[in-house]
Amino acid sequence: MILLLKIWKEYDKVIKSTAFWSVFLFTSLLFAMLVHIAVVNTSDTYVNATIQLARIDFNESLEKEEIQRILGKVKNTQGVKSLYYNPNTCIMTGMFDNRFLTSQSLYEEVQKYSVKESKLFIPDPELLENSCPITGKNSLAFKFSHWIKNIIQS
Repeated sequence: MILLLKIWKEYDKVIKSTAFWSVFLFTSLLFAMLVHIAVVNTSDTYVNATIQLARIDFNESLEKEEIQRILGKVKNTQGVKSLYYNPNTCIMTGMFDNRFLTSQSLYEEVQKYSVKESKLFIPDPELLENSCPITGKNSLAFKFSHWIKNIIQS
């Protein structure tokens, strides 16, 4: 019986300790997330306010030499931050400063050095109305962030 009481006391200590640290960890993570959401949603200055992405869809895969020629020439254009071609999807993605370029002008710059047919990706109005194209308005992450943002702003 005494042995059983000793085992129970040790077991009780482990349970209390585990419960304490679990609650502490959960509370800490929740607090960190709330602070992060508050900081992100109340910031008035944006470091990347003029940076945009453009997507160019090619109908067929580009040859290695053509890719190198396009990337080499277009990356040197004023306002182009980066340019990447994915050979698996035949999609070229460019990051640019919208003070110097538009999606259309980046597309035209790529077309100067490409012999393959391509098309500038322009999202339809329904995609533009939604929030993040990855999560969407019906995701749990969007709803939770929106709820926290409303609390902070009220």
